Order: sequence, then C-alpha cells, then structure tokens
Amino acid sequence: MKLTRNLFTAVLLTGLAAGTLSVRADNTNKTTQTEQKDTKARPYPLEKCIVSGEKLGEMGKPVTLTYKGQEMKFCCKDCVKDFKKDPEKFLKKLADEEKKAKK
Repeated sequence: MKLTRNLFTAVLLTGLAAGTLSVRADNTNKTTQTEQKDTKARPYPLEKCIVSGEKLGEMGKPVTLTYKGQEMKFCCKDCVKDFKKDPEKFLKKLADEEKKAKK
C-alpha cells in the first residue's frame, strides 16, 4: 500500500512538473507580434544604428528585429533596449533619414 501511494505521488508530481515546464517553454518561444521574424519586412535602409548613430558592424554583428513590418538594425543590445522604450520616435527618425537620403 505504501509503495502504491509513493508511486502514485511520483507519477502525479512528474505530470505536474511536465505540464508546468511545457507551459513555460511555450511562453518563452512566443515573441510579440511586433518582434516576429517577418519575411515581408521592409529592409533596413541605413548603414548606421538608428539609436546611437554608430556604423553597423563596428561593435560586432548588428542586432536585428522587425517592428511593425520594418526591419530594424542596431549596433548593440543596449540600443535595442532604448528603441523599445519609445519605438515610434525611432521610426519617425528612420523616415526622416530615408527622406534625406533620397534628396
């Protein structure tokens, strides 16, 4: 009887742990809609980081994410954090930079 109870407890706890881990794994694999890899995203038009103004590639491989259908490239992870604080500000700055480049 004691063996059966211990076995039942072990199976129950294993099932509970597996369920919890699968939910956590599912949540970590999800990205927000604005950061999803989007094959239709507009390519990033600049040679520099929109946040810092540094030339891309000078500080290592650029960090890339997609926001509202626009590919964004940053010189480092810190610039991504700054971008996420006020993304609309940097999208406007990107649009202004694109207009300058066309002239």
